Amino acid sequence: MKRLIAYSLTLLIMFGFLTSCKKQNDSEFIYYLDKEPITLDPQTVSDKSGEFMVLNLFEGLLSLTEDGEVVPAAAESYSYDKLTHTYTFLLKDNLLWADGRELTSDDFVFAFRRLLSPETKAPYADLYFSIKNAKEVLSGEKLPFELGVSSEGKNVLKISLLSEDADFLRYLTYPAAMPCNEEFFLSTKGRYGLEYDAVLTNGPFHITSWSHNSTASLKRNENYHLSDTVPASLSIVIDEDKDLSASRFSEDSNDALKTDVMQNNFTDKNSNIRVIPNNYTGILFNTESPFFSNKDLRKALSLSFDRESYKKALPINSEIDNKFIFSENALYLYNQASAKDALSEAEQFIKKEETNKIKIISLEGSNDKELISYAVQVWQRDLGVFFGITELSENDYNAALKNGDYDAAIVSYDVKQDNGVTILNSFSSSSNLNYSNFNNEGYDTTLLDYKSSNSENEAAVYLKYAKEYLANEVIYIPAYQSYSYIYKQKNIKNLYYNPEFSIFYFGKAEK
Repeated sequence: MKRLIAYSLTLLIMFGFLTSCKKQNDSEFIYYLDKEPITLDPQTVSDKSGEFMVLNLFEGLLSLTEDGEVVPAAAESYSYDKLTHTYTFLLKDNLLWADGRELTSDDFVFAFRRLLSPETKAPYADLYFSIKNAKEVLSGEKLPFELGVSSEGKNVLKISLLSEDADFLRYLTYPAAMPCNEEFFLSTKGRYGLEYDAVLTNGPFHITSWSHNSTASLKRNENYHLSDTVPASLSIVIDEDKDLSASRFSEDSNDALKTDVMQNNFTDKNSNIRVIPNNYTGILFNTESPFFSNKDLRKALSLSFDRESYKKALPINSEIDNKFIFSENALYLYNQASAKDALSEAEQFIKKEETNKIKIISLEGSNDKELISYAVQVWQRDLGVFFGITELSENDYNAALKNGDYDAAIVSYDVKQDNGVTILNSFSSSSNLNYSNFNNEGYDTTLLDYKSSNSENEAAVYLKYAKEYLANEVIYIPAYQSYSYIYKQKNIKNLYYNPEFSIFYFGKAEK
């Protein structure tokens, strides 16, 4: 009998040991970035390299699947009260930061207060204006503690909205909505997100080194709630030579690749080549410019914008585009007679000979100047207006857009799976990304009506109105749309591509 008991105990101990030892994902990955991340601060990040890093280092309340579905992440579940327009999020039990400290709902409260604080200057703060008192906090009219985000205990977060927002849950998957630990943030003394030791993460990886403009090392976050599925490491190489990342992929020393050039020699190395929409490129007008505050001049240039003039010069991954996020609109179809009529209206306020002062800027190093110059030549031929395109360095280009120091600019907008909503929001008068300085109360009201819609059908109607409103104002002339090619080594599983931010997510990748 004693032997039977001893044998049974041995089996129980062995069973307990085996079931407690989950198989870890020991895969190691290498990935190339073509630009140095500007910051790893989730609330202020806006560059592609930074977004890639943040989305692999942090985890928000919700996340996006590869198909664009919003699913719980740090949140176990959530509910919505239609009467009070309040979301209640229940966090997963025993969440931890990478350094082992407890992660609570207060970390999300602090993150949102930082996001909407005027001192933070967060580029995407306006996306969260549906939160109660968000606008007032950002303007300084109210204090951060008056923001409609609060905690109830360690695991419950409440977010009160002004009205229903059809896109709010999607925005909770964005970097800007990631948590931030107040104690750690204050300890960095202004260095938060700028060095590897000034970043505290809660996602699949934590960062162990960052040699600027060279390399970064990400290791599995053992305190992540799904740590067993996370690869052991992700090594980042930062090099502006895009050909290098392609050649390294060919040599099996780069595990994934996003490129604008079809790599025919990769077909035997890849089990799932994907072609995805990348961005729209066109001409953005500064509506505070002494020239392009005139709608008739904008119309004249749009109506005489001949896309056939540069069609043959387009890269193979691009195609001409006259719709952008709009529906078919006659204002964006080449019509020489109507263009001349619009210019005649504009000449009541602007002398044609003064248009040679117009300043069009483009980003240095792109082929945008060459392509758009074909259309500019048509403007000169059809309308007799003369102006050129000036290339600027990335820093000078971004500064000119931000400060409104330009008349028109060649600007690209990322393609997202949100039916154009993010782009529409960037033209609202309250948006930090409204480089056109477009300010129209009717347009802003239409966007608010969309956000507060009570049904999908109603939302679709207001979204259509917003697009038509913007199209009829001729703020942006679409020129072409480009596509990218996604490659991954064929022995890799569960490497996801985030369609919203056009980045790879390595959190569950496995070899």
